Amino acid sequence: MLIDDAGRVIGFYSLAMGSVEKGAAPSRLVRGLPRHPVPMVLLARLAIDEAAQGAGLGTSLLFEALHRAALAAEHAAARLIAVDPIDDDARRFYLRWGFAPVEGDAGGRLFVRTRDALASLPSDYGSE
Repeated sequence: MLIDDAGRVIGFYSLAMGSVEKGAAPSRLVRGLPRHPVPMVLLARLAIDEAAQGAGLGTSLLFEALHRAALAAEHAAARLIAVDPIDDDARRFYLRWGFAPVEGDAGGRLFVRTRDALASLPSDYGSE
């Protein structure tokens, strides 16, 4: 959660564990896996207050969410992180950070491999 100097919530995210059928994920991300549901972490929500948008807070919050998702994935063996973008702007935001659509599904869920999400973080992220 992001709190401003006045104590107001200006951003938050939530994560949930889940799974996805192998055929419902991008084939390049699940190649070589057995035909069982693939464990994943769902980035269920990520939001920044409209008044605080444009200051890079969404990216910072996404980095924190990906870091936490990767930590959870270590214990739950989640191979993927998924998100359901709320609109085209959100979709472009996630695509910039390496999330990928399922082939032939231009408007649906986006996925990134957990290890790729970790690799996209700044090299010193999470070392504090």
